[in-house]
Amino acid sequence: MRRIKYISTIVLSIIAVILLFAFITNNKLKGTWIGAYNIYPDMELYMTNERIMTLDNYSYLEQGPKYELTKKRKGYYLNTLNLIKSELNTYEIIGIENDSLKVKAKHYESGFRTFHRINDSLKYGQKINIAGKRFLFGNGKGTDTIYFKNDSIFESSTYKYNSRWELIKQNGFQILFIEEFSPFVVINQDGNSIELKRFENPNDNYKLTELKK
Repeated sequence: MRRIKYISTIVLSIIAVILLFAFITNNKLKGTWIGAYNIYPDMELYMTNERIMTLDNYSYLEQGPKYELTKKRKGYYLNTLNLIKSELNTYEIIGIENDSLKVKAKHYESGFRTFHRINDSLKYGQKINIAGKRFLFGNGKGTDTIYFKNDSIFESSTYKYNSRWELIKQNGFQILFIEEFSPFVVINQDGNSIELKRFENPNDNYKLTELKK
């Protein structure tokens, strides 16, 4: 009987250790990550990754504009197994370096998604209202005029057709999704000017300046 209890204790201890390591938090992963590109090396194809996701202790939340992702994805991640899991999808974590993250979905044959960590200093709580307004949009290298017709459709002076947009809040960040662009972080509003940031390079800053009628 003592031997059985001893063996049972050892087995339970081993299981406890396995579970501990399975659920231990990786601080490198914790935080909010904004999409950059979907990359398909075999085809040398780069597409915008219009997603934002937050990894907390073990929990996972992913969002995108409704034209890209119809509902929030909630789930968990397991550090030692390099998995991020929800009821709708599974990501394998294939690389994390500094503030860059690469994940691969099961249905990706040869491609993967890339994300950049958003520093907490870029959280911005003030409400942004751009629907029904016209803005000069630029980053110092060029400008465009964008008219946000309503809460989901915009038109630019460069591309004379309707495209889609959406503003999403997650974990204290405000993310502006403009169709076929990598997503922008809203970092400040000063009067008629809204400052935006992307992460393709350290100085990838943009500005929306309202054009009054």
